[in-house]
Parts: sequence; structure tokens; C-alpha cells
Amino acid sequence: MIPAHLDPEIFSGFLDRTRWFGGKGRPYAITDVRTVGVLPFGPPLVIVHLVEVTYSDTEGGTELYQVPLGLRPGGEGWDERVICEADGWTLYDALADPAAGRELLHRMRSNTELQSGQDEFIFRWAESAGAGLGGTVDVRPVGVEQSNSSIVFGEDLILKAFRRVEPGVNPELELLRFLSARGFPHIAPLAGWYEVEGRLIDATLGILQEYLADGQDGWELALDELRSDPEGLLERLPGLLQAALLLDGLCPALQHGRARRIAGRGEFEGGRELPFCLLDVE
Repeated sequence: MIPAHLDPEIFSGFLDRTRWFGGKGRPYAITDVRTVGVLPFGPPLVIVHLVEVTYSDTEGGTELYQVPLGLRPGGEGWDERVICEADGWTLYDALADPAAGRELLHRMRSNTELQSGQDEFIFRWAESAGAGLGGTVDVRPVGVEQSNSSIVFGEDLILKAFRRVEPGVNPELELLRFLSARGFPHIAPLAGWYEVEGRLIDATLGILQEYLADGQDGWELALDELRSDPEGLLERLPGLLQAALLLDGLCPALQHGRARRIAGRGEFEGGRELPFCLLDVE
């Protein structure tokens, strides 16, 4: 029988052992554990939880973390990222399990929608992604985890699971959808994503992109260039962003030097709005 109730302290002990948990060194309590989706294949069974952390220091506040649990019978001897043993089951971080990764990929390729109570667990394949991309491939984790967890499918795709979850569409997904749909060449194109839409929160949980095996981490590249050639980097950025916005004639205002930044979003002719416009063209 699958464990019907999990002690919140189980999640607390797990969070403290990870690199991506942002509350290390702060007093906190697990104040809610929400099941937002179940993938009933297997083994393993995968149950995706959102774990609410509430801080009791002077700064206070709450955070939500995505913890996909994998469940395998205890007799199988699974020993990767184990969280606990309960009622004859081994519970562990599902993102350590290649079979769970393949199931997430399959669900995205199939545009699956699952109901879990009042929540919808939704998987999407990007319209701009090739139909043949992916498939049954080897699955491996990417290096050392930082603020998120990533897994690679063969040499084709990489999935980033957002560990700290924020309400609404993740800005990275919003920007990737826009640029990928217009064939912007200077990114790893979007292939898919998964999300939750529910009574308590709508949020992006993970994004899938084409994998650039010889690519360099964009943040590290930016830091390197800021150290070596900061003026050159700042000169190139507006040109790249303008190129993206000019695709399909979406932003004719730029052709005449007319665009303004308002509250972090770009407003353009015809009342159209684009996310995260960093331009200030006069």
C-alpha cells in the first residue's frame, strides 16, 4: 500500500541535504505539503509535491519548493537520493531516476493533462519543436545542482526542473516561448514544459530545451565577458534583443527608434505587449 501520509519532517531533512534549498541557516518549518500531480506508471510511481517552507526569523516569509517523489518497492534496493523508507516503499528524489525522466518527457510529447483534486497537472510540447525530437534515450543528471535540477536526454534535450516555484508563468518560459516561436537563432530552442494550474497556485514547474553539448552556460559567459570586456558586452546586448523583436515585423517601432520601457515590459504599436523588454530606444 502506498503511504497515505508523510511526516513533513521527512521533507525538512531532505531539503537540508540539497544544494538548491535557499533556507539553509534560517529557522523554518514545513507548513504545507501539496500533491499537485501523480504519474501512475511504473515502477516507479511519481508523485509531485509542492512543499511550503515558512521562516520564523525577523525576515520571515514563505517559499514553495518542488519535490517530485519516486516510489519503488523496498525490496528493489534503490539507493539514489533516498528520502526515507515507509510502509515497504523506498521514497526518493524522482529526478534521480532515468525512468521518471523518460516519463516526464513522454508526457510533454503527448500534451498530457492530469487531474489531481482541484489541480491540473499539465504537460506541453512546444509548437515550434520538431516532432521527431527526443524519444527513448539515455537519461543522466547534469553536473552539480545549484538552484534547479537538470537532466539530459541523450544528446538532444535538457530538462530544467524549477525547485523554488513562483506563482505565474516562469519568466524564462515566457521569453523562450516568444523567441523560439520566431526562430531566434541565439538560444537553445524551447521543446516543452510542465506546469500546475490549481486552486492555490498556477506555476511553471519545468522547461525542456534542445541540448547544446558544446554550449557554455549563459550566466558564466556573461560574467566572463563583464570581467574581460564589459563595454563590448553592453554594446552587443541591445542588438541581439532588437533582432529578436524585429522578427516578423513584430516591433516596427524599433525601426523608427520608438520604444519605451514601462514596468519591465515593452509596449508597442497596436497595443501589443512583449515580455521583458530591456530596451530603451529613443
